[in-house]
Amino acid sequence: MSLDIHMPFKLFASCLPVRGASRSAICDTQRQELHLIPNELYDLLQQYDGGKISTILDQYDEENAATVVEYFEFLYDKELIFFTPVPESFPPISLVYESPVRITNAIIDTDPSHARLPWRRMAAQLSALGCGHLEIRCFSACSVAYFIDVLRYFDDTRIRSIDLIMRYTYDSDATISFLLAEFPRVTGICFHGSPDEGSSHEGKVVYLRQLITGSDHCGIISPGYFAINIKMFA
Repeated sequence: MSLDIHMPFKLFASCLPVRGASRSAICDTQRQELHLIPNELYDLLQQYDGGKISTILDQYDEENAATVVEYFEFLYDKELIFFTPVPESFPPISLVYESPVRITNAIIDTDPSHARLPWRRMAAQLSALGCGHLEIRCFSACSVAYFIDVLRYFDDTRIRSIDLIMRYTYDSDATISFLLAEFPRVTGICFHGSPDEGSSHEGKVVYLRQLITGSDHCGIISPGYFAINIKMFA
């Protein structure tokens, strides 16, 4: 289907545009995809969503109009917009997010060289509070075997996903594979201070040269760590 420039268009409600300093993005929260777009297109979407492409083209000369058509062909090909004679029937999605639990997520910092944390008690308390997502961070040298021991305390809890952040030490691929298979709650492992950058195990394991030195560090900046869903957006 070619663009119907005389039919009103709408962004899908789950596709949320975000303006940046030099370029913008559309967050497809349903498919969990991120699409980068020029700021000019962001402005057009903000002004004309629910309108007709022909109305936009009337404001441009032939050369620039062709660029605008390319913008909207991109949006249509990526299934970010649709055409409808009744755009008013498709209101924007609500960005109000409420959770029935007292704590949705938590972070625990650990160091094997210091006193052992009360893992069993912490796991029970987080589960009682309804915490569903946990990040465990280690800034010093720490083996995967250490985390294998820790993760067993969360087997019978309400926690649904666990991310691990640990300083890089050489661990065999078999050990990492065992951890991921034994503990399906583990949704991601990040090794910081790695000699090389990359990923493995279908993107679940990420290696970063960046060294995370403490809780006051600015954090991990990596495209793979952007969560694109309505809970994080709202």
